[in-house]
Amino acid sequence: MTRRCACVVVFVLALGVALCVPSRATANDYSYARVVRLSVVAGSVSIAHTGDQVWQPALANMPIQEGDTLASGAGRAEVEFENGAVAFLAENSILQFTQLALSDGGRLTQITLTQGTASFYGDLSSADSFALLTSNLSVTLTGHAEFRVDSADSGSSVRVFQGIVEANSSAGVTQVRKGESLTVNPQDAEDLNITPFPKADDFDRWVGHENQAIAVGASDSLSYMNSGFAYGASDLYAYGSWLDCINLGPCWQPYGLTAGWAPYMDGFWSPYAALGMTWISYEPWGWMPYHFGSWALYPGYGWVWVPGAMDMWEPAMVSWVAAGNQIGWVPISPYDTPGAMPHNLRNGVLLNSHAAGSPIVLASVSGGSLATGHSQITQIDHPPSSFVSASAPHRVAITSPFSAQGNRGVVFDHASHSFVDAPSASMSRDSGMHAMSPRPAAGFATRPTGPPPGARARMPAASTSGGGAPAGGRGAASQPGSGGTPAAQVPSSGGSAPAATSGSGGSPHH
Repeated sequence: MTRRCACVVVFVLALGVALCVPSRATANDYSYARVVRLSVVAGSVSIAHTGDQVWQPALANMPIQEGDTLASGAGRAEVEFENGAVAFLAENSILQFTQLALSDGGRLTQITLTQGTASFYGDLSSADSFALLTSNLSVTLTGHAEFRVDSADSGSSVRVFQGIVEANSSAGVTQVRKGESLTVNPQDAEDLNITPFPKADDFDRWVGHENQAIAVGASDSLSYMNSGFAYGASDLYAYGSWLDCINLGPCWQPYGLTAGWAPYMDGFWSPYAALGMTWISYEPWGWMPYHFGSWALYPGYGWVWVPGAMDMWEPAMVSWVAAGNQIGWVPISPYDTPGAMPHNLRNGVLLNSHAAGSPIVLASVSGGSLATGHSQITQIDHPPSSFVSASAPHRVAITSPFSAQGNRGVVFDHASHSFVDAPSASMSRDSGMHAMSPRPAAGFATRPTGPPPGARARMPAASTSGGGAPAGGRGAASQPGSGGTPAAQVPSSGGSAPAATSGSGGSPHH
């Protein structure tokens, strides 16, 4: 059977920002098919998608493409990249994804911190590049490093917690090492000041906890999969457990499933440029299991996710069907065969409720028709253009992601197609983008560091060469916390001593 969600379409965008790092190829050699994950939203965070002129509420599990911009008010956000790199956005900050490209097998990432604070973790392969830009500083990651960048009217600074980064300013290129902080004077860009970095603040400690939780979870989950992707892997550790499924190999099941639950039920559909109809899950683990692999109803357990080869990100792993005047979808099954109706159709079809805002329903199927109404079910390539997800949140344009306090704002510059600092508070108000608010008190939610108490025992990971972290991803759970303060120690595994398992999670990624 053919997948009914088209894979990411390759498209080309002209770059609107002059870059401060050397380029490996001309723009015509790049593919702009990359998608990264908005993995955590805590508090007030907004997003402006490329081509949009308004802010929308940001939600976890939204895909981020080149040109998208995140802005936090009294909130924080995390963005996970395919190879395990992570960006952490502090309060009152703006982060624009100016380049997400592929070239000669490498992932080229360039991000602009228009204002505020952001921290980054990365462990690049030799083919990858990662650069963070401010108004007067470019910070380049060359291998493994954890670092923080601050951008304000008083100047830009970078502090390094692990590894080495290269800071490029009008004064030249300067290496900044672990334990050092470099500051650029906005009045004199050639005036560089390197000092030991200051004491860790609440944001640093929050990042340290998140980094440790991601490292522990990813190390565990990737041992069950043959995957070239790392984003979303840590959530599988915290929110579910692995089974050794006969004829399927390692399978994953989320904790706390209730009667009547099905994959692709708790979330909504959203059309994305170059991606098509994309599933956005409300479930905190809802990235990998909805954009890779397949689902099966396993005897004695219920729904399980089968990773498979995991060689390409998809907007959703479903087959689309029509039943009378209704459009439905069915999770792709590992037992699907070309030319046949979806195997999982026997387990029901997911349908929009007729009332906007109502939950998605799982309708029973009998003899190729809906059990209620008896409408014949036919397979379709994609939903019609009139399809609207009834469960989607109401889209309300936000004129500003910030409060009206403070004296600095941001506006969308139509000439450069980017977000830039407003010259004054009055211009910020006139443009509909208000100035910044003071930082809120500490108390942001953090990731779980492991399975909940009383969770089902975990299947021991297979000891195979095919598993483990992808190139450039996190390998072990020993990554130090950011902020110069060690994160809390947590178990590296939720199960018993390792033992070999039968089956395989799929063919190796190439």
